[in-house]
Formats: sequence, structure tokens, C-alpha cells
Amino acid sequence: MRVLFLQMVLWKLHSLMKMAMYLSHLICLSELTIAHTDDLVLADVYIDNGFSGTAFERPDFLRLMEDVKKGKIQCIVVKDLSRFGRNFLETGYYIETFLPKLNVRLIAINDNFDSSREEDRNNISVPLKNLVNEFYARDISKRVSTYHELSMSRGSAIIPRATYGYRLDKTENRLYVNPETAPVVKMIFRWYLMGMTTGKIAARLNYMGVLTPKAYRMVKERGEAMPENELWNIGKLRDILRNQVYLGRLVWGKRKRAFYLKIAEHKTSKDEWIIHENQHEALVTESEYEQVQELISRSADKMRTKPELYGEHEEPLRGKVFCAVCGRVMTYESYAYCNNRNGGHFYCHGNNLRSECRNDMHSDLLKMTVRS
Repeated sequence: MRVLFLQMVLWKLHSLMKMAMYLSHLICLSELTIAHTDDLVLADVYIDNGFSGTAFERPDFLRLMEDVKKGKIQCIVVKDLSRFGRNFLETGYYIETFLPKLNVRLIAINDNFDSSREEDRNNISVPLKNLVNEFYARDISKRVSTYHELSMSRGSAIIPRATYGYRLDKTENRLYVNPETAPVVKMIFRWYLMGMTTGKIAARLNYMGVLTPKAYRMVKERGEAMPENELWNIGKLRDILRNQVYLGRLVWGKRKRAFYLKIAEHKTSKDEWIIHENQHEALVTESEYEQVQELISRSADKMRTKPELYGEHEEPLRGKVFCAVCGRVMTYESYAYCNNRNGGHFYCHGNNLRSECRNDMHSDLLKMTVRS
């Protein structure tokens, strides 16, 4: 008798703070399920790190759905239904309509659910579990957001990583001056105050072979290989010159999101920022910092056109460009040249466990790529 082998996929969504050991346990659990099911063989593993289960636009989930559409996957195994998704309506659509239409089997181990069994498909507890999962996700999101805001206001929020120029003592949750990179920061401020443009500063740092903040983290702190084509540029220098951390401050709340209110991550206005003074040693004085901000403002004024003459610049690709690394919608920032020509670029603030995501692409280059 010929045995039909179905390709099987393990798909597991877990939060950013989950340990690798836990993931390994789940994979072993699913492999054990496969071993007791004669017609299944492991085809691939799909993992989405740091993405909410209430949203379905997750990189590996989208890759899974593409493989399902192509007929590469005939069975999906998850730990439980909440791992598949925590959005009641969309989860119900996939379980009750999308997957059955493509004849794809779904197994939720801890829920003892198998869509190949008619009694499971018709069980009223399945949609109820999906509804509970969504409410649970919203409740957790609300609790986390509230706790995070409270921690920021008290000045006790966890510092995620060291800012360039400092090292992070995770035990004390405090920044200390890094003797290797702090002189570079001071030099950047000094050069800019002397009248050097950010373009010339970037060229000088690249000529000197000074590691960029990203390269320093990867090579010096993580022991990884030197990233290709990682050079200083105007954007990296502007980030440093505008950063209030070099005044000894910690600034929280520059970006916010609230999954339980379906509010996507977004930039906040300065009056919403939470600033704590004298949190660590400053690298520049208040006077030096203010002088730099004034010079940056003057430079920006030269590049900015008058809106009453040239109108607001519209970008047709706004909201339609997604990051190839983390899957987030890339933000569009417009500007105008002094020759009255409009321009702009797309950039990404997404982060995941494997790599820091700071993709950036000029809109003109993107349009040329699309046309070709």
C-alpha cells in the first residue's frame, strides 16, 4: 500500500523576550507529534520574533501563506490556536474558510484540535477560544503599555542597549562613558562647531577607518563579522548631533504604539517625550549642544522650500513600501532642495532579534527600480 506523505510545517509565534530554549522545546513537541502521525513529514519551520499575534502581516506568516498557496504545505502544526493568531475575525477566516478551501490541515497540539476531524471543525469551543485569545492579547498589551509608561515616568525603564559613546551596565541599568567611542562623539560635535559639514565629517571618519555605531556593535560588542558597505553618512551624524543622551539625559517615549487600541507604532511630538536629567556623564555641554542645534536648524532652513510657493509634496508610494528585513511599513520623509525640487526617502525603524533593521532608500532610486 502506497503511503501519502504530507508536507508539514511548524509555525510558532513568540514574543521578543522568549528564550531559545523554549523555542527548542516547542520544536521537539511538534516533532513528537509528527512521529506519532504516519503521514506527516517536517518541511519547514516558520518563526516570527517580536510580532503581535493580533496582526497577520508578519514576515514568516506571510511566507507560510505563500507556500500554502503554492501547494508546498498541506498541514500546519502549532502549539495552540493562540500561536496561530489572536485576532478573532482573521483567525476564524483562516481556520474556517481559507485553509479548508485549499485543503490544508491545521493541528493545534495543546488544544487537541485537528481540522481533519469533523467534530473538531464543528466544535463551538474553537471560535470561543479564538475570541478569548484576542481579549487576552489586548489585556496583556494594555498591561505592558501601562507598566512601560509608568517605568518611563519613574526613570526606571530598562535601557535596551548602549548609545554610541557609552557602554551599558545591565546590572545597574546605567550608561557609562566608553573610552573607545566617546572621543569620536566629542570630535564630531567639535568639528561641526568648527564649521565642517556633516558630509565632510562623514568622509573624514570613513577615511580614518572609524567604525560606525552599527559596525561597532556588531564587531566589538557581538563579535560578528564586519558588515559590508557600512559607512558613515549624513543621517548617522545627524542622529548623533541631535541626541540628548550626550547631555546626560535619558529620553523616553519618542515612539509609541498600542496594540490593544489598534494604534500602530508612530513618532510622537516633543511635548510627549519623558526626559530625565543627570542620568549619566555628559559628553558635551549644554552650550555646545544648543549651538549645534542652531546650526542644524539653519542648514535645514536652506534646504526647505516655502510651502505657499511649492505646495505639499505627495508621494504615491507612501504606505505601500514594506521593509524586506522585518516586514514593517516603511516611513516616508519628504524634503525639498534649494533648487525648488522635491525629494524624499523611505526608512525603517523596525527591530528584531537577529539584526538591527534601519533600512533606508531614496524615493527616486525606488521608483527607478520599480520601473525597471
